[in-house]
Amino acid sequence: MGVLILMSLGIFIACSTSNITSSTTIADMIFTSQGDMSVLSYQVNLGNGQLTQVGSEIPTGANTMPVAIKFTPDGKSAFIVNKGVPPSGSDNIATYSVNGDGSLSSSGASVASGGPSPAALAIDPSGKFMFVANQGVGGISGTSSISVYTISGSTVSLASTTPTDDFATALEVSPTANFLYVANSVGALPLLQGEVTQYSFDSTSGALTKVGSYITGGTTPAGVAINKKGYLYVTNFGSNNISGFMIASDGTLAPTPKSPYTIATGTGPQALVADPVEDFLYVADYGSNQVSGFLISAASGELSPLTPNAISTGFGPTGIAMDPTGVYLYTTNIGAASLSAFHVDYLTGSLGPIQLAFPTPGQPSSIAIH
Repeated sequence: MGVLILMSLGIFIACSTSNITSSTTIADMIFTSQGDMSVLSYQVNLGNGQLTQVGSEIPTGANTMPVAIKFTPDGKSAFIVNKGVPPSGSDNIATYSVNGDGSLSSSGASVASGGPSPAALAIDPSGKFMFVANQGVGGISGTSSISVYTISGSTVSLASTTPTDDFATALEVSPTANFLYVANSVGALPLLQGEVTQYSFDSTSGALTKVGSYITGGTTPAGVAINKKGYLYVTNFGSNNISGFMIASDGTLAPTPKSPYTIATGTGPQALVADPVEDFLYVADYGSNQVSGFLISAASGELSPLTPNAISTGFGPTGIAMDPTGVYLYTTNIGAASLSAFHVDYLTGSLGPIQLAFPTPGQPSSIAIH
């Protein structure tokens, strides 16, 4: 299906609860609000950058805080990881079907978490398995784990839970093989040594087998992303740098040249996204209130800062996502109750503001686009 891409310097926001009838290609956006304990749905018009709300704001669960959200690869379902809010909240997974207009409908009762304090999720490219990183009981070593769920339409079932190295915070699935990569923190608070743990998973059951662990060279890892050429990157929130790895044919990792990268990295790098089309990487710097951009060497995976390297967002960017064509980039700004929107120069990778302060419900956190 062809996509007509027109760069636009303006964005128009509209609200609607009805289907949108337009021949222009669209993408679906969903993001969570921790303040409202809810999820919202929007359509992204890829012809002119227009955002249109579809459906209503939907609660993610009583006394729960949504921390991560993903579409399935076919875009027909979406899942949210919720942390229970004391004293009565419980850790769980909320499940949704995606309607024809991009709005969400609950698939039924939430599914209990396979471990304490779930923090992130990833879905394999076939849409068969969902993996959830459970950080564990606060500050207690040996309580972190990875839960595997089987996916059936818009529902999930817990299949297994495997202990992992301490404080699992993020994870990503290889786009080409049955490997899972988990960002862990090991050591003592407040500066935890960063580590990536590699697992293989069974194609029938999803069961995990540990392959090895790799030091990131940073502290307190926060996010993981794999680009289209198979390079893996980790943001190190505590040491304000980014680690890069080459993925070998057997799934093992080796550092990219000059990793970890400190130059031009902002304070508190958290979420990150690899451009789905070009060789660019973008990082939401929570402490600097900005997005940092980097060029990825196609030959080695080495990162070089873009010019300009950074652009301002709202306060406290925590989530970041790009549309499937690589034209638009968005951040959720948890401290500003806003969403920042940018268009991407496909030649240079530089970002231009579309709207810096699109208001949202309180504390927008995770975001996904399909």
